[in-house]
This record gives sequence, C-alpha cells and structure tokens, in this order.
Amino acid sequence: MSTGRTVLVFPFYDDNPFLNVLSLAPMAEGWEFLSAGDFDDWETRSDRLSPGDVMHLHWTAPILQTAETPADAERRLVRCGAMLSRAHRRGIGIIWTVHNRVPHEVFYADQERRLIRLISERADLIHVMSPSTVEVLADICRLPPEKVRPIPHPSYEAVYGDGPARRDARASFGLADSDRAVLFFGNVRAYKGVQSLIDAARLVQDADRSGVHLALLLAGRTPPSDRELIESALAPLKSVGHFDFVPEHEVGRWFRAADVAVFPFEKVLNSGSVHLAATFRVPVILPDVHHLRRDFGEYPWVRTFDANDPVESLASSLRDGSLFSSLKVTDFDPFLRSRAPWATSLRYRWLLQEAHSIGASRRVASTG
Repeated sequence: MSTGRTVLVFPFYDDNPFLNVLSLAPMAEGWEFLSAGDFDDWETRSDRLSPGDVMHLHWTAPILQTAETPADAERRLVRCGAMLSRAHRRGIGIIWTVHNRVPHEVFYADQERRLIRLISERADLIHVMSPSTVEVLADICRLPPEKVRPIPHPSYEAVYGDGPARRDARASFGLADSDRAVLFFGNVRAYKGVQSLIDAARLVQDADRSGVHLALLLAGRTPPSDRELIESALAPLKSVGHFDFVPEHEVGRWFRAADVAVFPFEKVLNSGSVHLAATFRVPVILPDVHHLRRDFGEYPWVRTFDANDPVESLASSLRDGSLFSSLKVTDFDPFLRSRAPWATSLRYRWLLQEAHSIGASRRVASTG
C-alpha cells in the first residue's frame, strides 16, 4: 500500500547497484522513487515535490563540474542554493550522502568547495559511509554532528550472483595455474593509480627472481585519451583489458579468476570496489592512508602498500607468495555480515523516515 511518500534521487544511474540496494526496503514499504539525470532536471523535479517528500543528493559533480565556464558554474551555484532554500521552506526533507571529499575530476575547485559548504548547511541529514568522513572534509567544511548519520556501504551479496567456478573463470582469460592474477576493477582513471600498478607489475616481471608469474586483469570504463597509454604500458606484460562497462552477468567472472585485487587509489573516500572484492572473497591491497587503514585495517583480507613509494611497495607485495597464504574464506564473514544489503537498506529506510518527519514538521511550523 502506498504511503504517499516520495524521494527524489540525484544523480541517479540505472547501472549503479549501490543506489538499487539502498532502495529495496523503502520501496517495499511504499516509498516512490523519482530520479533526476542532470542539474536542470533535478531543479525542475525538486520544485514539484510535496511537503514531507525527500530530496536525496548523492554525487555533487553534475551540479558544477559539468558547467561550460566558470561563470556558468557560479550561476549554477546560486541556482542550487535558491533551489535548496525553496525545498527547505516547502517542507522537503533533504539528505546528502557524502561519497567523496570532492569530485574526482574538478574543473571549478573554488565553486565546488563553496557548494559543499552550502549543502552541509542546507541538508537536514548527512549520510556518511566512512567513519573518517568528518575528518577528511574538515578543511573544506564542518559537518554538523547532529546531522551526521553513519550507514556503511553495503556489500553486493546476492546482487551479482555467484559467478562461474574459479577454474572456468580462469580458463576464460587464458590463465595458467601458475599465474597470479591481479585484478583492477572499476573506472580506469588516473586518480585511481593504475599506472603505479602497471609499473609495479613490470618491476616484478623484470626482476624475474621470485618465480612469480603475474597476469594483470583490468576492467572498467576508460576515457579514450587514457586507453591508448594504458594499452601501451601493458604491452610487455601478460594482461587482459576490458576498457568499457562490464555487464552485470560478467562481473563474477573477473573476480572468480583473481587471486588478489589491487586498488592503488591516489584519492578516494569510499570504495564500492573494495566491497565488491570482499563479496567474492578476493583479498585486497590498498594504499596505507589513514582513513582506509581505519576503515579496513582490522580485516585479514586487506594489506596495504606505502602510498609514498607505491611502485616499489606494490611490487614487494605482488612478489610475496605468502601474502594471503593463511587466509580462509570465513575471514570475510564479519565484514560482510555488518554490511548485508537488506540490513543496510533497512537503515536507509529509517533515514528516509527521519528526513520525512523533519520536513513535514518544518512545514507545519512555518504555516502554524
């Protein structure tokens, strides 16, 4: 039975399983989800919401970073502030999920920092997935503690299925039993440190003393400008690259084939890729930076490398055949239990209900 409550999600991406997982419990309870694809659409749809409805903002990049000029970015910043003020006055609950410190590619840095401060002021509730979020954003803005609601990033159990058997997955990539398959999965972009991983693999190969036979598996959307450079760098190595979106039914094949996943991020706050690797019980190597160590350092399936010397440090980890030799499949269970998709979606449902109540109460107070 419909409750008459609506949530407008911006930006919404059909192929993003994170957004779909969050919506499971609220939709089962009767929440109606609306999506907005770009800034203009978000502005138009937000003005059609009713008191008690909720506006949920996720990634901020489409607000300013798609502007054509700095002047256009300034105009969008003003429009965004006016829109949030209108929504606030009309009794719309406003939620902001902090995915990144700033967008990964920033063209208008000053305007973006002002936007983040604006959103933190206007939002009723601020959803954080990493315990380090308040600290990581501290040089940009103060996140009011009374607004902050921690809900961890969900795992992807039951989202992608089990995938093929490991032997079949490895055979599909032409991997030998002696190959150590090192996976990078996700958007293949400069800020994710892909070149450091490739250089580290070349160091291991050139040394040729450890007897380790590496095979790099790289999968994810890649800008055309980067693809040629990456393919050229991979040429001396045994590798398989898929530089485009990986269909949902293919995701399990990549992870089932892998011995280890490496995410050499140069700047990141939250990573769905780590949760995806854990879902398929694939151990992970991450940079040794404070907030990632705080979020994942306690788990035996996570190791770190020196972010100040990524190539040599990664190479040392990749040539170490005993790195995860004592790891058991059950070692992933505590992490996955704490981030089960349905339980996470239930917590999100409570967040929507709280935002609905805040908006509705504000509307009553303003008209009383």
